[in-house]
Amino acid sequence: MENAAARYRLYLALVGMGFIGPHQMRAARGVLSPRLDVDTCVPEQDPDRFDEFGIPKALRFGFERRHVYRGLGELLANEDVDGAIIATRNNRHRADALECMEAGVAPVSEKPLSDTLENADVMLEAARKFGLSRTCVLPSYTGHAANLEARHIVRTRKPVFRHGKAGYLQKWLRKLLATMTAAEGHDLAAWRKDPKQSGAGVTGDLIAHLLHETVFILGMPIVEARAERRWFVEGQASGQTEDTCFGQVRFENDGILELTAIQWAVGNQNNNTWDLFFDGLTLGWKQRTPEILYYSEGDDCVEKNRGGFGTPLTGATNSMPAFHSDGWSDADGRLLNSWA
Repeated sequence: MENAAARYRLYLALVGMGFIGPHQMRAARGVLSPRLDVDTCVPEQDPDRFDEFGIPKALRFGFERRHVYRGLGELLANEDVDGAIIATRNNRHRADALECMEAGVAPVSEKPLSDTLENADVMLEAARKFGLSRTCVLPSYTGHAANLEARHIVRTRKPVFRHGKAGYLQKWLRKLLATMTAAEGHDLAAWRKDPKQSGAGVTGDLIAHLLHETVFILGMPIVEARAERRWFVEGQASGQTEDTCFGQVRFENDGILELTAIQWAVGNQNNNTWDLFFDGLTLGWKQRTPEILYYSEGDDCVEKNRGGFGTPLTGATNSMPAFHSDGWSDADGRLLNSWA
């Protein structure tokens, strides 16, 4: 078989090396098959920071200097890559993904893909022309083994969904930006709190995660939504994004899901949970125990782990929790494997 090995190896570029970029790089490099080589990158979005911060950061993560570029256009003009991981700031995702598709390079992007509904339509049309199956978005939680198992149970048993509660609690934006230190994530918080760069704050971030994973599991469209946004830390007059959202959505079968997202909850590093109540069945998941699905058909709650899962989709990667204790690498590895 001529060039058989080449069919099992894809060459990827990494665009953006802030908080999430190195994580996506590790997840890609951990995929067992096909082999995903991430050997070239654009480490900095700000060209003025390229020499002082970008190059040292890229070298620290194992990139050769000759494969480190100041901008995406320069990389695409000089490297023969199959795909690119887009891990830039939220307001850059759409333009970077479009530039990749125009160059014939398949993009896999962090969410969100766009900042407005109008621009989302532009993105969707471009992806359709390019080939939707060649594109991918990485909202990590749908790749967790327990979430895959929950969807498998709902798909095979078809229980009637009645009610649910989903919450996402974080602590890292509990301080005013003016009092945050570099060690507390000041640089990351600066753009995450800026609506021109990040979008709709906790609603577009944590609420979007909760909606995506529950719709993924339930397999039903949402027909009604209501929510209240609050600015507890900075205050709405500050111009910063909101840090709190309470909401409720109704699915097409009249089932209700209650939502809570907070970014100032002391003691919560990254605490994503959901509980879904069906006729005769309850399913639950906690990010603090990412490999366990809490399952109950009666009085007792069974802690099912991935060794007893029935979904066939957990074999794509090995469990890789070393970077993040809640299994992000494992989940994103599965999504990247499926995309590849």
